[in-house]
Amino acid sequence: DELVSKAKKVMIYPAIVATVVIGVVILMMLFVVPELLGFITSMGGELGFATVALIATSGFIQNYILEIFIIPIILIVILKTWRKQSPEFKVKTDELTLHIWVVGPVLYKLKLARIANSLAVMYGAGVSFPESLKMASVIAGNKYLEGNINHAVRMIEEGKPIFESFDEADVFPPMAVRMIKVGELSGGMDTALKNVSYFYDREAKELIDKIEPTIEPILTVVMGFVVGWVMIAVLGPIYDTIAQVQ
Repeated sequence: DELVSKAKKVMIYPAIVATVVIGVVILMMLFVVPELLGFITSMGGELGFATVALIATSGFIQNYILEIFIIPIILIVILKTWRKQSPEFKVKTDELTLHIWVVGPVLYKLKLARIANSLAVMYGAGVSFPESLKMASVIAGNKYLEGNINHAVRMIEEGKPIFESFDEADVFPPMAVRMIKVGELSGGMDTALKNVSYFYDREAKELIDKIEPTIEPILTVVMGFVVGWVMIAVLGPIYDTIAQVQ
């Protein structure tokens, strides 16, 4: 819960800044840019690439402003409905969420820590390992990982060693599999699982701490690019006209 809260707190600032940037750009394209472009085109002369691109972008946003807001909402509704009706699609999208840039690795490590901690608690309390694993698969909250874990359960019930089952079913990364192998061979599985939970819990915290200082400069660069683009597109023709007059 602490990790999830920390991750949400880190993402609040970038989300607010990104929303403001998108809002400002849309308002500029709807109200400010058309006024400036009317003045620029009236001066005549050849327009540069930046100005032509700005005119095209402004025209597109003005013509399709409703679609820009409505289409993402429709896509989200379709995606959620499809996930509810198609188990295969839900598994595939859950797998893709673990590979999303920046967010995916954090989610993956959080879920690994959750699975390992749940396994350690239940196995340490005397629940059989296959049953502990089945319950941990639900706790993961990810259908892709749940399917892999259930595949590992079937192999364990067939008599395969736990670490081999985890490795073949792609439940944990190689580092965690090696830690579990040591725990299984030494008879300290609950301790090994707690170590795995601690390791990925720490990894997730470190990754979250690295995200915030990485995202802020990216957003600053994006804002600078947009402002610079508008300035070049607007001032370029004006300077060209002044140069011709001189």
